[in-house]
Amino acid sequence: MKISIEKTFSKLRQFIVLSFILALLLVLQLFMASEQNKKDASLLAQKKLVEQITTLGHDDIDLSIIQFEGKSAQVLHKINKLSIYQFDLIGDHLYNQTLHYENELKKLYSLGQLFRDKAAGWYTKNGGNSKRNKASMLSAQEYFNLQIGVILELQIPIESQRSLYISIIAYMLFFNLLTGVLLFSRNLQKIYTDIKSLYAVDVDTFKHVILTEEVDIISKRMGNRQNAIENSTMIDTDTELLNYKGLIFDFSARKFKSTQIISVLLLQIDHFDALDKEYSLEFINIVIKKIAFIISLFQKNVDLVARIDQQVFAFVLMRKSHEDAVKECEKILSTIEETRFKIPQGKSVPITASGVLILKAPALSLGDTVKQLQDLLPKAAEGDGNRIIHDNRRPKIL
Repeated sequence: MKISIEKTFSKLRQFIVLSFILALLLVLQLFMASEQNKKDASLLAQKKLVEQITTLGHDDIDLSIIQFEGKSAQVLHKINKLSIYQFDLIGDHLYNQTLHYENELKKLYSLGQLFRDKAAGWYTKNGGNSKRNKASMLSAQEYFNLQIGVILELQIPIESQRSLYISIIAYMLFFNLLTGVLLFSRNLQKIYTDIKSLYAVDVDTFKHVILTEEVDIISKRMGNRQNAIENSTMIDTDTELLNYKGLIFDFSARKFKSTQIISVLLLQIDHFDALDKEYSLEFINIVIKKIAFIISLFQKNVDLVARIDQQVFAFVLMRKSHEDAVKECEKILSTIEETRFKIPQGKSVPITASGVLILKAPALSLGDTVKQLQDLLPKAAEGDGNRIIHDNRRPKIL
């Protein structure tokens, strides 16, 4: 059963979106955990500062007062900073603890001020050195430390719940990625192999079994060209394109308006005689078939493609303007140049093509137009070739 490229990429898009959402949730949870760790570290730093204040001593009271003022200010600043952080960027909506946290933080700030006042009574030049003042300071320290413990304890169930969420999201992301790898790696490989078969020219290309619906449709469309002509003498047997006789017949059977813009391209493979001498007939036939296929990719329902000589192709195309035809024919040349033509040994052989493109005069037959283009083909192939000579003027009627 052939797979659908459209359905595969639709599911791949869903897989990427789901993976992105899970990854985003995981990153947000990890970010919140990191922020909470910073807050816990700040609380422990406050506890340490308070402890340092209580051990300053009275040996150098002036220095102790200066250090006390600085460290106590730090403590209150850190508490204020925690209130700016608030409880959690997202966790307040998930855990509903914001109000409780803020109340506990206000208590901590009040206890911090109380400790500062009691410590100020201890670190004074006059009368500060008394057991009662020191006891008051140590008592305030104890209440302050207890409040820090309350806040830290408040975090325990929240962090436990957050760890559970992180584990669940991480497992979901892992299994989603694992499922995606198992499901899509094989299908994407099939898609790549099918697409590769359309442009990678080698001996095994035409033995490839197509595995995708869309490539199968394209292959059938290009490989089984249904022309109005049933006469096999008007079909090129190697490429299944029209031959010269079929091109002239099919074109003459159509009706065109005098205002219709008809461009005619004659394209030939560069250095074909040298290629024909150097490489096998099998490889040359593959090159011809592949170039015929590439030109066919640009064919619309109103266009005609034919092989009129061993290495010469004709492309009759109708576009809105001659400039559009020029751009499309240049794309054909660049596609041929970029295509890999591999010989059985695996070596890539560079293949290019040259052509002549002109507007067809309404009063000039297609046969005469092709003859004029054939006279100009050698000029296009001069040097390294790989170019198109084009003219938007009507050719002269001979």
